[in-house]
Amino acid sequence: MKSAIIAVTLKKELLVIGIIESSFKICLALFLFLWTPLLEENAKNLIHPGTIYVCFMIARLIGSEMFQVIFPFLIFP
Repeated sequence: MKSAIIAVTLKKELLVIGIIESSFKICLALFLFLWTPLLEENAKNLIHPGTIYVCFMIARLIGSEMFQVIFPFLIFP
């Protein structure tokens, strides 16, 4: 645990990745547990939260794969 804390303090990229990942997880949880009942109020059929979760995971997978393809072409200062 101590080595992980040291690594995060020395490499700011790790901190940024952690913040991005945490933000994604928070958004996913908020959408699933707060917005799904609101969507169901306006929908004629019930919306299964599992379907929404799967859509988020597929979008995440596509984004990850696209990043791996595009990353070699990015130029960082």
